[in-house]
Amino acid sequence: MSTTLISFYTNLSRQITTYFGSTVLVVGVVGGILNLIVFLSLRTFRENSCAFYLIFMSLANLIHLLTSLSGHIIIFGFGYDWTVITTFLCKSRVAHIQLWLLTSFTCACFAIIDQFLSTSFNPRWHRWCNIKLARYVIAATIIFWSIHSIPSVIYYNIVTSPLYPNQQACIITNGIFQAYSSFGFGLVLMGVLPLTTMTVFGLLAYYNIQNLAYRTVPLVRRELDKQLTYMVLIQLIYNFFVLSPYVVTNIASFYLPNDDLTKCLKIVSVDWHNCYFAHVDLHIYIIPKEVWKNNQNLAENDAMTNAVSVGFVRVPDDLTIADLRRHIFDISNDMSNFPKKFLYLRSVGRCLTKVKQQQEKELKVKNYRPPMAFAPEIYLLEDSRKRDANANFLRESPINRSSANDYSWEHADDKSLLLDPLPWQKSALNPTNQLIVSPKVSPRRLVKVREEQERLYLQQEQLARKRRQIEDQQEREQAAVKIQAAFRNYRQRRSQPHEEDVVLEIDRLEEEASKLTSLKEAEERNVLKVSHRLDKLRTKRFELETNRDLVVRRLQQLQAQVAHQRRKEKDLWKQKYILEKNRPTSNDHADLHDRLDQVTMRLNHTTKVRQQAEYESRLLRQELQQISSTLNGIQKYRFPKQATDPISLNITLKY
Repeated sequence: MSTTLISFYTNLSRQITTYFGSTVLVVGVVGGILNLIVFLSLRTFRENSCAFYLIFMSLANLIHLLTSLSGHIIIFGFGYDWTVITTFLCKSRVAHIQLWLLTSFTCACFAIIDQFLSTSFNPRWHRWCNIKLARYVIAATIIFWSIHSIPSVIYYNIVTSPLYPNQQACIITNGIFQAYSSFGFGLVLMGVLPLTTMTVFGLLAYYNIQNLAYRTVPLVRRELDKQLTYMVLIQLIYNFFVLSPYVVTNIASFYLPNDDLTKCLKIVSVDWHNCYFAHVDLHIYIIPKEVWKNNQNLAENDAMTNAVSVGFVRVPDDLTIADLRRHIFDISNDMSNFPKKFLYLRSVGRCLTKVKQQQEKELKVKNYRPPMAFAPEIYLLEDSRKRDANANFLRESPINRSSANDYSWEHADDKSLLLDPLPWQKSALNPTNQLIVSPKVSPRRLVKVREEQERLYLQQEQLARKRRQIEDQQEREQAAVKIQAAFRNYRQRRSQPHEEDVVLEIDRLEEEASKLTSLKEAEERNVLKVSHRLDKLRTKRFELETNRDLVVRRLQQLQAQVAHQRRKEKDLWKQKYILEKNRPTSNDHADLHDRLDQVTMRLNHTTKVRQQAEYESRLLRQELQQISSTLNGIQKYRFPKQATDPISLNITLKY
C-alpha cells in the first residue's frame, strides 16, 4: 500500500507506537531488572510471600516486554507483520502474550490479596501468607494460563485479510472464540477483573494497615507490612491510571465504526497499556546525623551501612527528584518521626555530598539507578538541628543497619548495663525512676512504647552478653600481657649479676609453666572424657537401635503368627458351618412330624378334658342354686317349738 493512501490516524498511530513504545520498552526492561535486583538483594523480601509475588510479576513483565512489546512495535510501528511468515510465529506470539500478560496481572492481584490477609484481624487468615503456598500458587497460575492459551493456538491462523484482500493476516478463524477474545479476554481478563480485584483488596489492606497499630504485632513485621502495603497501593494507583483508558477504549470500540480513528485509538490504548510493565522502584534510606561530618559537610560511603530504611517508592524513570519529594511524603505520612525537611545525598567518589536545591530540578530518578549508580537507592539527610524528635524513628526502623554503638549506654555497675531513657520517657519519669503514663498519650503511642521497651530490653541483654565476651577476651589479653612483662623482667634480671634471683625467677617461671601445663592437661583430659562419653553414648544408642529393630521384627513376626492363627480358625469355622449346612435333614423331618402328632394329640385330649370340666362345673352351680333356694324356703316357714333333731346333709360332689 502506498504512503499516499495511508490516512492521518494510521500514520499517527505508527509514530506513537514507534517512539512511545520504544521508550516504554527500554524503561520497562531497565525497571524490571532493577526490581529484581532490589527484591533479590534483601533476604527479608526473599522470604516474604508478597515480595515473592512481586518478584515473579517483575519477571513476567520483563518477559512480556521482550517477547510481545518488541513484536508489537515492529508490526504496528514499522508496518512489518512478521507473524505471517510462518504459522508457528502467528500462534506462538498470541500464546506468549496471553500467558505472560495474564500471569503478571494474576501475580499483582495475589500480592494485594496476600497483604490483605497478612494485615487482617483474623489470625487464621495469616496461615495463607507463606512462601511455600506462594510457590504452589505461581506454578498453578502458569499451568492454568498455559491451558487457557491452547484455544488461541488452535484458532489463530494465517488467512487473507478481510480489510485488505491483497494481504495476509494472523487472525481468529472461529466466530465464538472471536467473541470471547473481544469480551472475555480483552475486556474482562485484561481490564475489568484485575482492576476490580486490586482496587477492592487494596482498599481493605489500607484499612487494615491503618488499624495495625492497635494490635499486638512485632515491630519488624509491622514495618515490613507497611512497606509492602504501600508498595502494592502505589502499584494499584499506577495500574488504575494505566488500565482505565484501555478498558474505556475497548468498551467504546463496540459502538464505534471500524475506521482508521478507531484503530488508532486501539493501538494507542495498547501502547498506554504497556506502561503497566514499565516502572522503577527506589529504596529510600535516611542517613543518621551521628555519621554526618558537619565540619567537612560530607559523609563517607561506609555511612550507608548505618542508614535506616524508610521503604520503597515506585515512580517513573524521568521524574525529577524535586517532584520525588511528594512521593516520599506519601509513603511516610504514617511515620510520626519522619523528618519534615530533608536533603538529598549523592555519592561522589568515596563520599556522600548534599544535593543543592537548584540541582534537584535537574537530577532525575534515572541518575540514582544503574548504570549511573550501584543500586536503585536514594539517601536522605534531615535538614534540622533537632535530633531528639527523630531518635525513636532511627530505633523503630525494621531494616536498621546501624551498629550497637549508635545508642548511648551507661554502666550502672560491673555486672549490668542500663539504657539511657528515651526523650519521651524522660518527661514521664518521676523521682523514683518509675514510668508514669500520661493520660494524653494515645493507645497507638502506648503500643509503640511497649514494643520499644521490649526491643530495647532484648538489645540490652544482647549487648550485655557481648560485653561479657569482650571482658573475657580482655582478661585473656591482660594475662598474655602480664606473661610477656614477666618474661621481659626475667630477661632484664638475667643480665644482672644476681644469680640467686635468677634461679628463683626461673623456678617461679617453671612453677607457672607447670601450672599452665597441668591446666592444659586437665582441659585435655576433660575433652577426652567428653569424647569417651560421647563414644559410649553412640555405642549405647547403636545398641538401643539394634534392640529396637529386633523388638520390632519380633512383634511383626508375632503379629504375622496371630494373623495366620486367626485365618486358620476362621477357615475351620467356615468348614464346620458348610458341613452343618450341607448335612441331610430327612431324619429330622420325620422326628419333627412325630413330635407334632404327639403334641396335637395332647392338645386335643387337654381340650376335651377342659370342656368336660366346664360342663360339670355348670351342673354343680345349678344344684347349688337349687339347694340355696330350698334353704331359703325352709327359713321362712315357722315350726312349733319342740325339740328338734339336727338335720345333717351329706353332699358329695364328684367330678
